[in-house]
Amino acid sequence: MKTQSININDDTETCFVSITGMTCASCVDSIQRNLSKVEGIHSVCVALLSHKAEIKYNPEYIIPSQIAYLINELGFRAEILDTIEHGLDFIDLHIENMTCSSCVRKIETSIGKLPGIHSAEVALLTHRGRFTYDSSKIGPRDIIRELDSMGFPAVLVDEDSKASNLTKIHRQETRRWRNSFLLAALFGIPAMIIMMMFMFKWKDHHEAPQVMRGLSLENLIMFLLSTPVQIISGRYFYIQAFKALKHRSANMDVLIVMATTTAYVYSCFVVLFNIIKGLPSPVTFFDVPPMLMMFVALGRWLEHIAKGKTSDALTKLLSLQPPQGILVRLNEDTGTIIEEKIILAKLIQRNDILKVVPGGTIPTDGRVIQGTSTCDESLITGEAMPVEKTIGSQVVGGTKNLNGMLLIRATHVGSETALKQIIKLVEGAQTSKAPIQALADKIAGYFVPVIVSFSGITLICWIIIGYTHFDQIEKYSMYHHSKMKHHEGTKPSQMEVILELAFRFAITVLSIACPCALGLATPTAVMVGT
Repeated sequence: MKTQSININDDTETCFVSITGMTCASCVDSIQRNLSKVEGIHSVCVALLSHKAEIKYNPEYIIPSQIAYLINELGFRAEILDTIEHGLDFIDLHIENMTCSSCVRKIETSIGKLPGIHSAEVALLTHRGRFTYDSSKIGPRDIIRELDSMGFPAVLVDEDSKASNLTKIHRQETRRWRNSFLLAALFGIPAMIIMMMFMFKWKDHHEAPQVMRGLSLENLIMFLLSTPVQIISGRYFYIQAFKALKHRSANMDVLIVMATTTAYVYSCFVVLFNIIKGLPSPVTFFDVPPMLMMFVALGRWLEHIAKGKTSDALTKLLSLQPPQGILVRLNEDTGTIIEEKIILAKLIQRNDILKVVPGGTIPTDGRVIQGTSTCDESLITGEAMPVEKTIGSQVVGGTKNLNGMLLIRATHVGSETALKQIIKLVEGAQTSKAPIQALADKIAGYFVPVIVSFSGITLICWIIIGYTHFDQIEKYSMYHHSKMKHHEGTKPSQMEVILELAFRFAITVLSIACPCALGLATPTAVMVGT
């Protein structure tokens, strides 16, 4: 993890961001490195498998929406999930009847003057507003009531639609990698079988059946099998690589595209060259694109499946949050209920009186003020034995009321509830990094440039060796006289022999470095452990 050397004070706030489009540890390093350079951002911690980031920032310099914009500019898709501000909570509302910027200014100014309001941000285009407040001084119903009195009816933004949208995006990516793998396997497996068959049946490549001079039957078949994979299955790799290069970053997609494209283009060129020159059919790399993309796409597909499974625990915790509660108003003299109203759990405010029927779910943390019952608190304690509740007992939101009617007074609401704190701990554990994982991400950030450099150095070194020790390296070339004894025609020049050999070794360096698990092993262990 990379952090910026800024003194973190009490003004520091934290936001969680959902990031899609990350494929390897190089993507993680790119996001951390670029965001850490931005003024106001104190630390960035990105989790590859959970596709989340925890970012600590100073709100005087930058706000979460600007952070999301910066991540989008890097070629990824970002969405703010949550913010943590000291002693504060927030509410997202859909606001109607806004027609111009003066409406926005009126809402932000009027709501901002209310006691307990920390900030008010309203967007005219989306008709949405986010209001940050101190839950000990004001509540969400107070904010909605004030907006209604101003002539701007407001309702809660459906958080379930946001979660379902993220789930939909994840499923689309899983389906995309599955289809990419199946297509690559459709052509890659036959390519492997044909390559092995030709290898065992004809020990010498030049003795294999020839379609025409310079083009063997093997190369023709391998060309037909590799072309659809390179164009169709490799499409997503090209898109991601282009985004990375556009922002001066090099991830594993860049390396895969370089390896497969270089192998494919080199193979096409050398076959055409030999046909034109009348040379025997060359040794090619047509097997690299289908085989490499098949294994990488399989890895990406399995990775996305793992991401879905590892988030199940968090999804189950989220499902335990009660959707609504029964708000009641009591007669001050007799203590009897004179009014009941069902409200969303997110609209519950501190000191609200809530009714919990037998078999119902406690809507929020509170204290019993009337009634006796037993509650199933296995959610918190892990014990199935019911816990007796009487007047003055504490109850926990999300637990089950078993056999008696209770009236409770809300003491902790919103992000202050025990269930919400547990969810935050799990999210924090999944986005935190072990020291070895931070080191792996840092190394992965330099991995691709180093491999490309090694490939270039290999090319240059073999060209130099070729010109200085041509007699010694000629025997490794496919154009050596011992391999061409059955062929007549134009002999290749010294330069052609050297370049053919140098390019083969350089492409080999690129290709063997692609299936790298450096950035996946530790994140997977962290997700399984949490």
